[in-house]
Amino acid sequence: MCGKIDCYLQSFAKLQSGNHNQTWTADTCFQTPHKPLLLLAVLDSIDSGTITRNFIEPSKRLVEIFENYWTEVLSKEEAAPVASAFVGLGQERFWNLVGQPGVAPDESAALSTVDQLRTYYLGARVEKDLYPLLVMKTTRNRLRSVLLTTYFHERFHPLFL
Repeated sequence: MCGKIDCYLQSFAKLQSGNHNQTWTADTCFQTPHKPLLLLAVLDSIDSGTITRNFIEPSKRLVEIFENYWTEVLSKEEAAPVASAFVGLGQERFWNLVGQPGVAPDESAALSTVDQLRTYYLGARVEKDLYPLLVMKTTRNRLRSVLLTTYFHERFHPLFL
């Protein structure tokens, strides 16, 4: 049995990548970057005080951070898929989507915009054991480090620090 932080470090290092047809380059360690970029945006938002409780909204600021990272690491031409990353994290045991009251998510709908995302979801919560670890700077930095070393070429690491 691993300690809480060790379990989350492992979870962050083994994010489910889904079925993406794109071949990723060495810039993203040949892995899908959507979920790690969103988690880095969440960590930044906690660090700056934008997220102050265990509820993550697809806010304008969170989307902005994600899109800036996407542009820096990948492409200015390709749309930043924050909505699919947000919903995709729902596959991870630590990320729990919070639906809009009275609205059943359409499982067949491909959510490509933040407006579409907000139609079905208010936001997300992380597991109750994870949130205190995100708030503590030392553990937040350890989680950030595992995301960087697992999913991004080292030349991009300064961008996320």
